[in-house]
Amino acid sequence: MARFFSVCGDMDAAAAEDCCGRGWQLFHVIGDDSFAKFLSGQPSKTRKWIAGIFSGGDTDPISKPKPYIKRYFPKTYKLLFANER
Repeated sequence: MARFFSVCGDMDAAAAEDCCGRGWQLFHVIGDDSFAKFLSGQPSKTRKWIAGIFSGGDTDPISKPKPYIKRYFPKTYKLLFANER
């Protein structure tokens, strides 16, 4: 997971957008428990960056990502968005 996100961060705009779209696939394959465990070991800067990837408005294939994450990935949601009101 760390390698996936580091590679996405090093790409140009179009390639990074495609890579980040694949982040949803990775998210669903590994599930809430594993993704939350991964995030808990990341620095806050990395968690903030990943939160931005998954909450950037209309993110294909999920049109309303934050409510979706909150419903289906509650542990991950708490780590990514706990400080938001």
